[in-house]
Amino acid sequence: MIYNQPVPRIDNVLWLSRLAMPFPTTVGEIAEIAAAWRFDQSTIEFLARFPQDEVFDSREDFLTRCEELELLLREENAAPAEPALSPQD
Repeated sequence: MIYNQPVPRIDNVLWLSRLAMPFPTTVGEIAEIAAAWRFDQSTIEFLARFPQDEVFDSREDFLTRCEELELLLREENAAPAEPALSPQD
């Protein structure tokens, strides 16, 4: 599935990681904090890409996994679309 939303700015993710104390915490709890603090829609939608029961053990774990997800989304968007199979295939 192609993710065509802008990824959140890194300072948004950093600020969110500071608000989400204490760790461990779930992405659902982080998303609730983001909504309560009125983070932009790109941050909310980015967090929704994680499974809702995802647990982050520390701030560093959260930041690292956000970076990994961002890279994965960029790679997916950069990959050429697979051609649809024709009825003869």
